[in-house]
Amino acid sequence: FAIVLGKHVIEVQDVLEADELHLDTVYNKYDRTVHSLAGNLWSFFFGVRQYGMQTTEEMLKEGTVVTGIGDLMLSSDGTKLLVPPSDNRPYFITTQPLSSLLRDLRDKKSLFGWLLILTGGLTIMFGGLLARRLWANLKKRRDKQELQRRLDQDRRSRRQNVRDDELPETLRCVVCQENPKEVILLPCGHLCICEDCSEQINSSCPICRSHIATKAAAFLS
Repeated sequence: FAIVLGKHVIEVQDVLEADELHLDTVYNKYDRTVHSLAGNLWSFFFGVRQYGMQTTEEMLKEGTVVTGIGDLMLSSDGTKLLVPPSDNRPYFITTQPLSSLLRDLRDKKSLFGWLLILTGGLTIMFGGLLARRLWANLKKRRDKQELQRRLDQDRRSRRQNVRDDELPETLRCVVCQENPKEVILLPCGHLCICEDCSEQINSSCPICRSHIATKAAAFLS
């Protein structure tokens, strides 16, 4: 179509590429499809069924006042052309006045800015929560490692004291015959192995051969 400005006529190119293009609906009709027997069988077996066809025609009515923003060019025959900008800038064909278009663009820019701020804030918040959880897990792991280190140190010290006191055979682990009995097996209740050997024995008690459900630390004094 063409934009008429007094004596000047400007042909608008690539209209459908324009932003903010609001067309008037001049034709809108729905035609219901009448299916034959073959069509019903086809839809039954293949699951594809057409219910009808919607036909819509949109256009700018003659005499509509429009605002066009793009590149103005002159063709070889002297015709003035409004075309999309060559540097990928927005191309506008709209029925809005220029002031309304600029206001809408500012509102969209402001909305985008607020959405960006909101998204950034949520990202920082969730990032902080994630960092806090990771720090808590790391601290928990370090505390567990420190506790295990202290337990191992206490166990070595206790075993050394026991060896210095010549531990009786009845109080020694029935498996290695070296370390003191440190683990009680449940549900049988036998206190018969050290902690080192308990890591290798998980199925049955070495004394009564009953199933081991759980283990518990025990200390002989």
